[in-house]
Amino acid sequence: MLRASFRSTAVTAAVVLLAVSCSSRTSEPEATLPSTVAPAAAESSAGVTGINVGIVLNTTSPTADRDARLADVMAASASAVSNAQAVDVQVETVAISDLAEVPAAVTDLVNRGVTVIATSCDDSSMPTVVDAALEAELLAVTGCVAIPKPELDVSNRLFIDLASLDDAPSAMAQWAHDQGHSSIAVLSSELIPDVSQTCADVEDFATAAPRQMELATKGSFVGLVDDPAVLVASLAAQLPNADVIVLCALAPALGDTVAALRSAGLEQPVLVPWFGEPQVWSEGTSDVFVFSPSSLQDDDPSEPVIELYDELENAEAVDVVAADTLAVLAVAADRSQTVGSRRIADALRGTSVEGLSGTLAIGRGVELPVRRQYRVLEVTDGEMTFVETTGG
Repeated sequence: MLRASFRSTAVTAAVVLLAVSCSSRTSEPEATLPSTVAPAAAESSAGVTGINVGIVLNTTSPTADRDARLADVMAASASAVSNAQAVDVQVETVAISDLAEVPAAVTDLVNRGVTVIATSCDDSSMPTVVDAALEAELLAVTGCVAIPKPELDVSNRLFIDLASLDDAPSAMAQWAHDQGHSSIAVLSSELIPDVSQTCADVEDFATAAPRQMELATKGSFVGLVDDPAVLVASLAAQLPNADVIVLCALAPALGDTVAALRSAGLEQPVLVPWFGEPQVWSEGTSDVFVFSPSSLQDDDPSEPVIELYDELENAEAVDVVAADTLAVLAVAADRSQTVGSRRIADALRGTSVEGLSGTLAIGRGVELPVRRQYRVLEVTDGEMTFVETTGG
C-alpha cells in the first residue's frame, strides 16, 4: 500500500517541489553582521550548535500553494535532520508580494542569523533571490525539484544546486549496463523539454564509453496528445532488438505507453526516471523499474527517511531532497565550525556528505553538482517495491 493518501496522475502532479520554511515575518531593512564573519570565541570553543536557512516566498506566484506545502516539508525535514546530525537546523521564511521586496526580505533574513538562502519553486523570483543572496555574500542553494527545472546561469562559488537530480540519467545507464543489458531503446515525450532531455542524456551515457551499449531504436511522441500505440507500432520492427527500454514521460502518458508496449507483446524491462514515480500503475503491470531519490512504500533503506515520511501528509518521493539539502548544510557547518557562508560552501565542494537518504557527492563546479544514491523501485503487478540503490 502507498503511504500517501493521494497519488495524482495528472501532469501537474509530476511537478514536484521541495523548498522550505517554519515562520514568516515582515521585512526589516537594516542589515546586521555579514554572513561570512568568523565564529565567535565561545562558538569556536563549544562547537557550532545551529544553522539558520532562509527562504523568500512569493505569495503572488503561480507556485504559491506549492511553496506553502514546502513550508511543511522543510519544517519536518529540519526537525529530522536536527535529530540525525550534530548541528540543529532552523528554517526562516519571509513572504513577499512583489519582486522589488526581495532585497529587503534577504536583509530581514540576515537579521535573523540566516547564512544560507534556499530557493523556492517560483521561477520568476528565483534569479532575483539568488542575486540578492549572493550580493549579501550568503550561500545560495536550490531547495526545489521541479519539472520543468527553472534556469539559473550562476557560476559564483557561493551558489550550489543541491536540489539537482541531473545525475539520474547516468545512474540509469550504469544500472542497465550492470544488469548485463547491451542494447537499449529510448522513447520520450516531447511535451516538456526537460523530460525529453532526460532520455537524451540516458542515451548519451549508455552509448558512450565505457558502457558502449547499442542503441536499437528511439522514438518520440507528445504526451497527452499522441496515441502511444501509434508510436509503438511505428517502431515494431526495431523495438524487439532492445534488451531494455528507457521511457521518459509524465503520468498518465507514462502508464499508457507501458500498456501499449505490453499490448504489442514487448516484455523487456522498462526503465523510468524519477519524475515517473507518481504514476499509478494498472494491475498486472510488471518489469518496470523506477529510479527515485526515495521510496514511499515503507521500505526505504534509510530509517530516517521512513520516519520523515511519517510526519508528512501526502508525502512525495522527492521530499527527501529537501531533507538532504538541510543535512549536508548541517554537516558542512559542523566540519567548518562556523556558520559563515563561504566556509560552508568550501566545506561542501568536492566532498562526500552523508545526507538523510545516504551519501551525496558534491561537485566542484556547476556540471552535475550533486551525485546521490537512487532507489531502484520495481513495479510488479502494479505495486512498487524497493530493490536496491544505485548511483552516487
